[in-house]
Amino acid sequence: MRFLGLLFLCVLGLSAHIVWFANNHKGSDPKIEYWPPYCTLAPITIDGCGVVLSLANYFGQYPYYFAYLETGSRARIRVDAYGIRYALPVTPGSLADPDSNAAKAAVAADKAARQASEQTARSAELARREKAWPGDFQRAVKQCFHFIYRGRDADQYEVDIDIELAIDGSLASEPAVVAIRGPSQHVAQYVADSAKRAVIECRPYRLPQELYENWKHIPMTFGLKDLT
Repeated sequence: MRFLGLLFLCVLGLSAHIVWFANNHKGSDPKIEYWPPYCTLAPITIDGCGVVLSLANYFGQYPYYFAYLETGSRARIRVDAYGIRYALPVTPGSLADPDSNAAKAAVAADKAARQASEQTARSAELARREKAWPGDFQRAVKQCFHFIYRGRDADQYEVDIDIELAIDGSLASEPAVVAIRGPSQHVAQYVADSAKRAVIECRPYRLPQELYENWKHIPMTFGLKDLT
């Protein structure tokens, strides 16, 4: 009898601790239930603590009762007087506790990993744009270039033009022809005039503004064969 009495007192004290713990350990999210660590060790301890707190609810010492999550499940959920179900119980300080240092560290690590991944993606996209914009610019000029030359020496004609652009892609100043090359001076000059006219007509240019320092001054060489 003495043993049973002692066992009863132990169970009563443990139950009182469970009810006190659940009533007094609150986090930033009121929908999260906190239980003593020994309550979440195994399904049988979860069931036991759920029974204790449901009895405490019956006697008015605890605002929630507990039921199984679904048929056949060993996990219990917290239910209030209106039948609203809340989150599963967690141990304070565990990874499941959103206010714990471990959970905050995991969230911070996940955020840092996402930021690093996003930064890598942005860097890769920026590198792609940096590599692509000269070709994009030349293709845009090509759409406005209207000089047709059928000579076999077409690949020998080139013109160097200095181009100053504003950040919105418009011309900041008139393009300047700095050099022309080709077997015929007359044809070369016509190529230079046509290329300059094409640069003016095709503005504004849609170039990546974050790379403006790269393209605000463009010393471009146009080859006749590339423009036709």
